[in-house]
Amino acid sequence: MVLKSEDGVVPDDLTPEEQHELENIRRRKQELLEDIQRLKNEIAEVTSEIENLGSTEERKNMQRNKQVAMGRKKFNMDPKKGIKFLIENLPWHLVFIVSLEYIGYRVPRGVILI
Repeated sequence: MVLKSEDGVVPDDLTPEEQHELENIRRRKQELLEDIQRLKNEIAEVTSEIENLGSTEERKNMQRNKQVAMGRKKFNMDPKKGIKFLIENLPWHLVFIVSLEYIGYRVPRGVILI
């Protein structure tokens, strides 16, 4: 004969100790399933954060590329205004390289690490 408990089916041929052990196993199984679900949720959250971080980096690169393009355009129209724009909007090492190019010093591509 088989008995039903709130956790599931319990065979009636088990001793009280075995029934207690079976209940402990089922309780532990439920705890583990809850832990697994919690970890899945955490993984999904971290994955989402990583994806957002990547898109943030892409946005930064796009913004910098826009600034460089704008500086190049201004520089081609009026070098002094272009240099001023670049100084105000770009990191110093990029402005330095542009300044060297402006005064006629050719910077080898291998030296430029952007």
